[in-house]
Amino acid sequence: MSRILTDKDKEEIIDKYKQGITIHSLKKEYGTTWLTVSKVIKNAGLELPESNEWKQEEIKQLEELSKTYHYKDIASIMNKSDNAIYLKARRLNIILIQDRRKWLPTEEEYFQLAWGNKPVDEIAKELRRTVFSLKVKAIRMGLGSMISNSDKLSISEVSELLNVTRDRIMDNWSKNGLNIESIILGQKRSYYQISYDDLIEFLKNNPYEWDSRNIEEGMLGPEEEWLTDKRKWDEENNPLFYRRWTDEEIMIAIKMISDNKSYEDIAICINRSKQAVSYMLRGLGYKLHEWSEYDTEFLIDNYKELTYQEIADILNKSLDSVEYNIVKNNLYKRRKKQEK
Repeated sequence: MSRILTDKDKEEIIDKYKQGITIHSLKKEYGTTWLTVSKVIKNAGLELPESNEWKQEEIKQLEELSKTYHYKDIASIMNKSDNAIYLKARRLNIILIQDRRKWLPTEEEYFQLAWGNKPVDEIAKELRRTVFSLKVKAIRMGLGSMISNSDKLSISEVSELLNVTRDRIMDNWSKNGLNIESIILGQKRSYYQISYDDLIEFLKNNPYEWDSRNIEEGMLGPEEEWLTDKRKWDEENNPLFYRRWTDEEIMIAIKMISDNKSYEDIAICINRSKQAVSYMLRGLGYKLHEWSEYDTEFLIDNYKELTYQEIADILNKSLDSVEYNIVKNNLYKRRKKQEK
């Protein structure tokens, strides 16, 4: 379900498109579909981009990059969407490096024999996994140490390690002082990485931006006192607000809000805070408070005689939604004024 664009949204989309922002980026920013953005651009008399058909050199580039880079980093390098990379690779039977791809018993057996006997880069290419993911696996299998101070981690690797979104790293964390390096590979080709030292420094200085319960012991190397203290604090105080959303949680939340369940009901169901649920759903374009003219008229006509819960039951809305629209239409204040 994509959100309805306002006139202001449409004006902004047109201006940004003229500045060179892609339809894919605009679609994500405004929580709508590629077709909707395309119609706005076309109705403004602007030319749409040429066909999205892949060129032969792009296919060769995908094949080459897939041997080394995470598929989301490939998307950034090739200036395409994550989904476009994933679908094209699937059609061409190209194995991509992905988060949490299940290990086969034969892979684990080979890895156990190869770890320490072959260069890690060589093992990574043979298994089509990142060097970082192999280091994680080595810790989990009890085969050896994790990260060294000279390591450089991609945004995808940091996202997987700390169980936070890429957007949070690129937007919030960079603004809060995390040093993110841009690596230029060529014309319009680049990706981002973070040094181990810079990451540790950021985590140490920003304890409220992440949850240590998402990281297994040893993943950041030998644990210092500050990390031990952080783990203790998280166990006692942290409400899991920054835990990364799973696909299953998102599907449950979308289903519940589509059934007019409140943010509070959704939060209780999936063990999240009410604020986290609201933020995630709004970011996807799902709004709890979309009312028709009939709904609003009924509220105005009946809010004095009926309780909020009765109105919610009659209109098949959540109590949160009714209370929001009471405030939005200034009915609560008007009612208080009339009572004096």
